Amino acid sequence: MTTTLRNVWESLTSSLWFVPSIMTFLALCLAFASIALDDALNGTIGWAYGGGPEGARDLLAAIAASMITVAGVSFRS
Repeated sequence: MTTTLRNVWESLTSSLWFVPSIMTFLALCLAFASIALDDALNGTIGWAYGGGPEGARDLLAAIAASMITVAGVSFRS
């Protein structure tokens, strides 16, 4: 039985989609936990991010642009 489980585990961890799917699941859990924490604290942690919607949009655009740049550089090499 343990050999079968070990073979299944080895097959899962060596597949292409195992780690990204686990990371996506954990990111979704973290997103829901962050939203719940924000609702529970009622906006008392204003020091974390003080910008409005335009600032959040600019921050997200900067993060996306940097990720595209890193992906472009790493795939070009």
